[in-house]
This record gives sequence, C-alpha cells and structure tokens, in this order.
Amino acid sequence: MKQSVEIIDRRLSIVAIVRNEGEYLREWIEYHFLSGVSHIYLYDNESTDDTKEILKDYMVKGLVTYIWWPGKAAQLPAYNHALENYRYDTY
Repeated sequence: MKQSVEIIDRRLSIVAIVRNEGEYLREWIEYHFLSGVSHIYLYDNESTDDTKEILKDYMVKGLVTYIWWPGKAAQLPAYNHALENYRYDTY
C-alpha cells in the first residue's frame, strides 16, 4: 500500500519577534498571508497578553511556528536561532 506524503508549501516565510502585540497580531498575520507568505516563524519575547491564544488556530493548521523567547536584547539571537533551525524549511 502506497503512503501519501504531505507537501508543505513554504515558498515564502517570515521570521518575526513580538512582545504584547496581541491586539494587532491577527490582522498582521492575515495581511501577510494575503500578500503571499506561506509560513510565519514567530518568536514571543515574554508577552503577557493573549499572543499564544491568538496563534493557536494558525499553529494547528501548520501556518505559524511559535517559539517562546525570553530575555532582553532578544531580537538578534532569535533571528540567528531561526537561521540555524529553519533555514532549509523554506525553498
């Protein structure tokens, strides 16, 4: 019996870091998906709002990868982490 392989469309991905942007997050995500982005890697720098809850539906669908990223001056280390871990996931 032949097994099917799920092909994930990741021709254009975004890496971003956020903190307490829950109020605007859904609109920002939808805008980028409408613009042709197929996946978002989102680093959460200690948000205390509903950021993770807003992302749940996107995460379940495989559209957003959520990474909890605590600390100060976290932006450059987060982007370096994305390069080290996800650079080959987008083609």
